[in-house]
Formats: sequence, structure tokens, C-alpha cells
Amino acid sequence: RWGTEAIYCDVEDALAHRLTAEACVGLKDFAAAVQEYEAAVTLEPDDAELWSGLLEAAENAKNDAAAKRARAKLDDLGPAAD
Repeated sequence: RWGTEAIYCDVEDALAHRLTAEACVGLKDFAAAVQEYEAAVTLEPDDAELWSGLLEAAENAKNDAAAKRARAKLDDLGPAAD
């Protein structure tokens, strides 16, 4: 709930999106987690942890397109991203 409140205050807060995504994963709402991680990676495109979170959430949500995009970005970020 607080992550959503923080997003209402500042929609460009990548940390708020990350925390909301992590909460959604904890609640096993993987589709919502994918949406929040996608918002976060838009704001922080070089954050490998966000992309890893997106990949995990997308795989659990069976969202092949998002998983493929996250995997490709992690590959682009290189070995330091693993």
C-alpha cells in the first residue's frame, strides 16, 4: 500500500516502483509486479537488479515478451549484471 502511495506522490520514483514490485511478488501477483518493474526499468534502464526482478516476475507471470526483453537487456548489460 505504501509503495502505491509513494507512486502517487512521485510517479518518477524508481525506488517506489521497485518496492511495489517486490511487494507484488511477495503477494504472488506477478502480473502487477511485471508492470511495476517495467515502470522502474524505464526510469533506471541500467539497473541490472531491476531487470533481474522483471525477468523473474515475467517468468512467473508467464509473460514471455517481458521475459525475453529482460533477458536481452541483461545480456546487453554484460557479466557485471549477473
